[in-house]
Parts: sequence; structure tokens; C-alpha cells
Amino acid sequence: MGSPNWASLMMRVNQTLKDTTGVPANVSVEEALAQPIKSLGAWRDLRDEWNVAGILGGPHTPGAGMPYITSHYGYFMSSWRVPLGLSGQLTDLRVGKESLSFAPQVDAPFSLPWFIPDAAGRIEATMQGSKVMYTLRLLVTGGAYDANGLTLGSLSVHGSSHEGSVHLSEGDSVSWTG
Repeated sequence: MGSPNWASLMMRVNQTLKDTTGVPANVSVEEALAQPIKSLGAWRDLRDEWNVAGILGGPHTPGAGMPYITSHYGYFMSSWRVPLGLSGQLTDLRVGKESLSFAPQVDAPFSLPWFIPDAAGRIEATMQGSKVMYTLRLLVTGGAYDANGLTLGSLSVHGSSHEGSVHLSEGDSVSWTG
């Protein structure tokens, strides 16, 4: 499923160019998201979001615009990259290096999902006057995080870092001003 891949890559490239050269790519978030909205919208209309096909029926086939061949193979999995592209999430889970950083492609206020193996939550930004208040929420845990919680040595959004390490259990949140 090329369009979600393309969208997430454009968002990541846009952020990388902006960080390294100061000049963003010429593809906006809205333009990047327009591509997967078209294809994923077709699956919503079918009410079968797991039946993402590699090839749709052409205009001269009985099922024009409908799944034609190679469906139910996991093409939907590429759509999971879109939230990562939107949030600009970068994760390092190596022991002693645990960190989460975000470079969201949207301005505050926002609430975007984040996920790592065995844990998921939201990264949020709200305006507090001229400052931005960032909040990381841990909503769901599993595996090792159930008993031990999630510990991060580093947490940042657009380079604005939370001071010190962070330890969260399911349902906890941490906030800081950027």
C-alpha cells in the first residue's frame, strides 16, 4: 500500500530537511495525507478495512475501484506509519538509553498517538499564553510495562526536553513547558 508509505515518508523528509537546512520540503502535511485518505477511504466505504488490495479493479472491469487481486495480505499495516510520521516519533529502547522524542508535523494544540512495543499513549500540546505545555500520557501497557511501568531517560518535543528521567505507570501522565 504505497500511499500511506509515501505520506509518512514525506512527513519525515519534511522534518529532516527542516532540521538540517532550515527549509522544509515543498509537500505540506495536508498534501501528504491526501494520498492515503483516498485509498483508505475506499476501504472504509467497503466497511472492510482489513481487505486492502494491492490492485483495484480498473474502469473496464466488473468491480471498478473495488479490490481486485492480492487482498488480505497485510497491506493495511503500512497505514500504521502515518501516525508516526505525524508525531515525528523517534524511539530508542536500548537498556540505559530509553528515550522518546517527537517532532510533530502540526502546530499546537494537538493530541497525537504514540506507540512502542507493549505501550501506547498520546503526546499532547496546549498553549499556555505564549508557551507550549506538552503532556505525555501512558494509556495502555502490556508485557514488562504492566509490572514495572515505563521509564525514560529522555523525553522531548521539538527539542524541548522534560527535565530528568520519567517513570510512568498505566494511566499516568507527565507535563512540561516548552
